[in-house]
Amino acid sequence: MTFRKYARGLLLCLMLAEAALANRLEPSNGQALYQALIDARAGDVVSLRRGVYVMPSDISIMRADVAVRGAGKDKTILDFSAVSDAAQALLIRASGVSVSDLTIRNPPGDGVVSRNVGNLTFESIKVIWQDPKKAGGYGIYPVLANNVLIKGCEAYGANEAGIYVGQTKRAQVLDNI
Repeated sequence: MTFRKYARGLLLCLMLAEAALANRLEPSNGQALYQALIDARAGDVVSLRRGVYVMPSDISIMRADVAVRGAGKDKTILDFSAVSDAAQALLIRASGVSVSDLTIRNPPGDGVVSRNVGNLTFESIKVIWQDPKKAGGYGIYPVLANNVLIKGCEAYGANEAGIYVGQTKRAQVLDNI
C-alpha cells in the first residue's frame, strides 16, 4: 500500500470517527436544555420535542456547528416568563449555528442575539412578547456577523424591530413576518 492510499484511508477513518462522535441531545425540560447547550459539541443536534420548556435563565450557544431544532413554531415553546435579569433569551457566540422550528416566548430582553459569528441559520423561529410593557428591543438580532440566513421567522411585540440585521455581511432575510 502506498503512503497516499494509507493517508487517505486514515483521513477517512478520522472523518467517520468525528461524525460518529456527534450526538443527538434530547432535553426534556428547560434546565436540561440549559445543560445540553453547555455540553454540546461540534456537530451535535439539540432536538426539542413538542411542548413548553420553562426556562430558568437565559441560554447561550458557545460551541461552533451546533443545531437546535424544535418540533415547529407554536409546537416547541421556550418560555422565559420567569427570567427577568438577562439581556436576551438566547445568545449565540459561535459560528455554524442553526436554530429552527421553535417559539421564544417572553424573552427577558432581546429574543435571539448573535455577535461576531458567521454561517448562521435562523429558520421558522417565532419570538413573541405577550406583555408590551416587558418587551425587549429586538426579536432576532445578528450583529457583526457574516453569512446569515433568516427565513420564515416571525417576531411580535419588540420595542425597536422584530428582525434587525446590524453591521452584517452577506445576510438573506426571506419570507418573514
